[in-house]
Amino acid sequence: MSSLLNCEFVPYLSILDAEKAVEFYTRVFGCPPHLLLKMPDGRVMHCEFRIGNTRLFLGEELPEHGGTPSPTRLGGTSVAVHLYVDDCDAMMESFKSNGSSVLMEPADVF
Repeated sequence: MSSLLNCEFVPYLSILDAEKAVEFYTRVFGCPPHLLLKMPDGRVMHCEFRIGNTRLFLGEELPEHGGTPSPTRLGGTSVAVHLYVDDCDAMMESFKSNGSSVLMEPADVF
């Protein structure tokens, strides 16, 4: 049996207006995409961010290519992405100063 200890899970966000998301994450995380591939019509086909030792993929919803529907198309999502950072307050400030809506302020829980 092969070991799964060397595997890596990477969140892949399928969204509408991926170009806007790329600009947002670039500002919030303070780093440009590691890889950005666009369709001939200019839509983001695939984008990869490398943040610390974590990767985040995102791309435009592409129903014409059988792509994963976005939360907008589904009317919600069943996925939550958790982000572990050294300075939660600084990261929250970065999100807020770049236009994010805070649904729940950070707190020590559990």
